[in-house]
Amino acid sequence: MKWLVSNRPRLQRHFDEKHPPCAPEKSFWIIVYVLKAFVETVNICLVAIQGLTTLLSEQKKRLEKLIIELIEDCDVEGPDEFQQDNDSVVSGSYRVSCENAELFIKDQGIFVATLLQDLQRNSHKQYRIVVHSAALLFAEGVNGLSSIVAQRDEANEPTDSLPPFLPQQLVKLRPFEFSQVVALHNPRLKESFIEDQIICINDEFKSLRNAYRREDELRRIVDKFDHKTTFTEAWKLLVDRMPLLCQFVGGLASDFPGTSTVEADFSVIGWEKDEYRTALTNFSLKGILHCKQYEHLKRLSKLVEDH
Repeated sequence: MKWLVSNRPRLQRHFDEKHPPCAPEKSFWIIVYVLKAFVETVNICLVAIQGLTTLLSEQKKRLEKLIIELIEDCDVEGPDEFQQDNDSVVSGSYRVSCENAELFIKDQGIFVATLLQDLQRNSHKQYRIVVHSAALLFAEGVNGLSSIVAQRDEANEPTDSLPPFLPQQLVKLRPFEFSQVVALHNPRLKESFIEDQIICINDEFKSLRNAYRREDELRRIVDKFDHKTTFTEAWKLLVDRMPLLCQFVGGLASDFPGTSTVEADFSVIGWEKDEYRTALTNFSLKGILHCKQYEHLKRLSKLVEDH
């Protein structure tokens, strides 16, 4: 969307000259500008809550700030009890009037405002669809974000809603209770695990409970763990014995994934993205480090040859 907006004049000249069948309608450009503005606001929050050092309590504050910004951008009303009508969109306990949605659209610039006015004059049905879509985007966005339950409280302590993922928590579950946890995440598990591996997760859980009951040394170590024990510390002795179980509960314990930590590494070594590197991955980072060492290695090789 950023590319479309920045290249819109050039694209428009092409459409005006060639008249290709793929040329978009006016409503397309309005939606692109609206989505770009919405996504840019959300993306700032997503980048901020990523990273291995970000506390869950900080993530909660960032999400709350995002909700406030979205409410201010489109004058979202709520939380309250609202009745659906033709001049607004209601999602949960939040409402966005079509009037406020229209104002937000016009805020995206004179080009967008002119397109919207043309739609209002020449295609009132399309005009209503575009305005309604913008109102729906903000109403459902704010309502959806507001329904997210914080996994930890202000002191960064676990809440009852946090799924069990540490050994000292799992050994207190009955096999049926754990199987319900696995079943809850079964659709996502099938993206990474085959059916036999999913069954093995339950089997490894049973092995953990049996080991806790029968191995005194293991029980003594696990009983020393508390909520301040890190995931790595808690699973250090068990990851080789129960790898699939460890992988499964590791997913339950994970923060929001992202590339911000890798982006920070690129910043530290002082090398930005260029046309030959388009992915922020560990492999890219490794390649860059090797490249930066090339001159040093070449000088070292010459010294070896001289001696």
